[in-house]
Amino acid sequence: MFNSSFNHWSASRSAVEDVAELVWSISHHPLPPNFYRSSRSTGNSLGLSDRSGTLIVVLLTASWVNMEDDDKVNKAARKLIADIESDARAAGAYDPFIYLNYANPSQDPISSYGSESSNAFQAVKERVDPNGVFSKQSAGGFKLSV
Repeated sequence: MFNSSFNHWSASRSAVEDVAELVWSISHHPLPPNFYRSSRSTGNSLGLSDRSGTLIVVLLTASWVNMEDDDKVNKAARKLIADIESDARAAGAYDPFIYLNYANPSQDPISSYGSESSNAFQAVKERVDPNGVFSKQSAGGFKLSV
């Protein structure tokens, strides 16, 4: 999967090579099993307590200066992510977990935490923000469904 993600990243550069002042890098961050073991008895909000092997979170870093390039860069990023995910599925190495801090706006990281965590988040939201102030009146971020 390291080779696959690097090869897809390398091939994706041609789609964005004319973007001014582009940073287009990919990195891999391991989440080792001891990360999950520490919370097996109580679970965790990330929905990872049933995992046993090391996961690798892939981060695409993309930054550029011209708004005119937004569509081109975002399209290339979505394709790169889809290509890596496709290879991971084919290799039996895919995990649906999406690390929130690395998520693209087109992704849904909260649902990747599983229904148990999503339901718990929803219950807290309904209890502490019944009017949806943080969902409706705050910009950015990933919102729980209203």
